[in-house]
Amino acid sequence: MNVDITEGLYSGSEVCALVGITYRQLDYWQRTGHITCDHHRGGSGNPRKWTHIEVTRLKAMVAAVEEARATLAAFSTGELWRSTEPQGEPT
Repeated sequence: MNVDITEGLYSGSEVCALVGITYRQLDYWQRTGHITCDHHRGGSGNPRKWTHIEVTRLKAMVAAVEEARATLAAFSTGELWRSTEPQGEPT
């Protein structure tokens, strides 16, 4: 019986399509230690294979980055400050 150990795993291009990032971003996050790929034999030429749990973690990271960007944009435009200012004259 021949068992495919890569069954249930995702390639880098599949992960990028699922998560909505570029392969360059995925590679950067792995090289800098933000995400780990447990199914990688190391070296160039050996493809990384990602588990469902790792893809879920990546989705959470992407959501956190998008939220941070939105918050920074709100601060830079002053939108966040205007929304927290008291309305009307103090009594």
